[in-house]
Amino acid sequence: MGNSRIKSSAKAIRAASVISASVDSDLKGLEEQKETRITEEDFLQYLLAKGVISEIPEGITDEEDDFEPIEIEGEPLSETIIRERR
Repeated sequence: MGNSRIKSSAKAIRAASVISASVDSDLKGLEEQKETRITEEDFLQYLLAKGVISEIPEGITDEEDDFEPIEIEGEPLSETIIRERR
């Protein structure tokens, strides 16, 4: 059972590296065509066309942009989480 998991993991890693190389090559071609760096929108359209993503995510809304963190007393929350996980 463990051997088949290793084989499927290795197969997934090889597939990811092939996709990565293809994406790198295609993006370089896009940049050369435009003679500038590609925009985020161009990149998302490319990923959608390649089937890497199924939809283009919505942008940040004004509500999310106005986020203000809540101040808490005591030690930082991240330190509390780390301490409690030990």
